[in-house]
Amino acid sequence: MRNITKVFITGTNLLMILTPASLLSSCSTKIEVQYIAHRGAPAGFNDAYSRRFENNKESFLSGGEQAKFMGLETDVYKTSDNKWVVVHDDNPFMDSATGNRLAGTYVEEKTFNYCISQQIVPSKAYPSWVIGGGHYLTSFDEYLQICKDSGKNAIIEIKEPSHLAATYPCKGAAGYLMPDASTNYLPDLWDQIVKNGMESNCYIISFQECYIRWFKTHHTELDGKHRLQQLCHWKYDGAPDKDDKYNTDFETLINNGYDVSAGDPETAYVGVNDYLPINKSMIDYAHSKNQKFGVWTVDIKSIADQYIKWGVDFITTDCYKFVNSKEDIPPPLFD
Repeated sequence: MRNITKVFITGTNLLMILTPASLLSSCSTKIEVQYIAHRGAPAGFNDAYSRRFENNKESFLSGGEQAKFMGLETDVYKTSDNKWVVVHDDNPFMDSATGNRLAGTYVEEKTFNYCISQQIVPSKAYPSWVIGGGHYLTSFDEYLQICKDSGKNAIIEIKEPSHLAATYPCKGAAGYLMPDASTNYLPDLWDQIVKNGMESNCYIISFQECYIRWFKTHHTELDGKHRLQQLCHWKYDGAPDKDDKYNTDFETLINNGYDVSAGDPETAYVGVNDYLPINKSMIDYAHSKNQKFGVWTVDIKSIADQYIKWGVDFITTDCYKFVNSKEDIPPPLFD
């Protein structure tokens, strides 16, 4: 069976991904929807109504125990000494005196040892998740090992330094076009994936077109196996917005051979209502071009069921309990 590249639309964002052949059928063959554990599917760890842990050992181990997940999604940043850590935000470190984030302290400016030794605030969007403290960064190696041991795909989003993003011009489907020099460290990332024996069981995803372009150029085997994905999203007016770095043209991505993954605007986690809703015609168009279509972050079963009815290929979720439920359950609480 050949490998397949997936593009997912999650929330209202599009994502580029790399995926292994053994778990996916060809683009022309209908397959059962596949579930992805967003940041390890932290909502549901301990109970269905809390999301205390994310992107760490506990959430990855928890998600890895769920048979219905085909992969564990995470986010990675490079440290100042050219190592990799798993975290969603580039400024996660906690001020022990206030419990807030340390201003002006960024992962890429700190050493690996500093990064893994400091308490963090799991997400800048939901500060109440830090209740009880005790949150630390997980190393990329540890994440890859958990994926390998649990038999899951490693779904790796390469992050950009968001505090620098505003200095780069918006380039439509490319999002903020980072300088090509920012790809210089991607060989090290790939070497680490290979070292951990996950080169055939990974997806590469990013909002940054230059990252995906680098992999398409230097690892054509990934592109040929549908394992690269561009992330983006768009607004109702369809007009470029200088404050919206993910504004993009859905059809352009599909026509250029990208699988897509879009953010679900109905899910409480997204917290926005000014984005285009996902509809069956979008999914059908992707399939007509032999591309895959996914949605994220879907935490409500009735919404997931609608996407499945429309033929979506992937669903990324925070909460594994709804994946195993035959009935709707209340979505996890985030605040």
